[in-house]
Amino acid sequence: MVRGERVFVTGGTGFVGRNLVDYLLGEGMEVTCLVRPGSRHDFLRREGVRLVVGELSDESVLADCLSGVSRVFHVAGSVAAFSYAEMLRVNCHLTECLARVCVEQEKPPIFLYVSSLAAAGPAKSSRRLRVESDVPGPISDYGRSKLAAEEVLRRYADRLPITVVRPPMIFGHYDKEMQKWLKTIRKLGIFFIPAYRPYRFSMIEVQDLARLMILASEKGERLPAHEEMYVQNPGQGIYYASHWEYPSYLEMGKLFGSAMGRRHVLTLPISPPISYLGAYLCYWWSRWRGRPMLPTPDKVREGLAGSWLCSAEKARRQLGFEPREPLVEQIQKLASTTIPY
Repeated sequence: MVRGERVFVTGGTGFVGRNLVDYLLGEGMEVTCLVRPGSRHDFLRREGVRLVVGELSDESVLADCLSGVSRVFHVAGSVAAFSYAEMLRVNCHLTECLARVCVEQEKPPIFLYVSSLAAAGPAKSSRRLRVESDVPGPISDYGRSKLAAEEVLRRYADRLPITVVRPPMIFGHYDKEMQKWLKTIRKLGIFFIPAYRPYRFSMIEVQDLARLMILASEKGERLPAHEEMYVQNPGQGIYYASHWEYPSYLEMGKLFGSAMGRRHVLTLPISPPISYLGAYLCYWWSRWRGRPMLPTPDKVREGLAGSWLCSAEKARRQLGFEPREPLVEQIQKLASTTIPY
């Protein structure tokens, strides 16, 4: 990246986007962030950041954001919604709206789309990692909406340089959800899991993910410009992001406990009916409050679906990507920090 290069980030108020903005500023980039009206974004008022208040559905606002921009990092999305239609609107239709405005620019920017391992679905077994050329098989509304966005972007690939990154479970600084897990382990010494199964999981620390996103935008493959090219080389323009360690639920509990100096952590499985009951109670509570919240039945479905494993070998081979530290060291850093709001 060139210092002073202008880039555009969506989702800058979220967990991943906020970390990405930090990383880009550290590299000397000038960052434009689109923030929704009424959202909390005071922490983005920093030197090097231009804030634009508006919606992704407003093409005139997007055109203003994209003026003079060389790269777009589309991080914004929805992990919880009251219906699949709403999930599809946010994750797919608004993605197409942004791509359409990018194409209309005099010099279309590089478009980096943050998808999800959920778009591909769980691994066939705990001994086989998913690779980019595998046929997707999403099992959740979230995964289907992310895959739908990827398929829409393929229609613009002949006019727009597009790369897709599919991260698995993400953790790190500003991570409110994993801080809840760590708080329970710190106070009670208990790690609640959705089922006691030998499932294994890919994970990625958020700053490692930000670095991979930048590498992929710089020198990664692009989605094929024509459908026949996609058939010949499935997975072109797509990268999985993952650490080289793949813990089970039980090993996660040990990792979290070790990170906080606990010798013993009780891993307590919750039966699927209880997991779904809790998720539906949360759903109805969030409906009453008017704001979607986790956990949702959709997320419980993912947690019970099997091992979520992917290989970052392609990113290592083509982009030179390597996680910076062992998982336990990264989790120790997370456990020793508090989230600044």
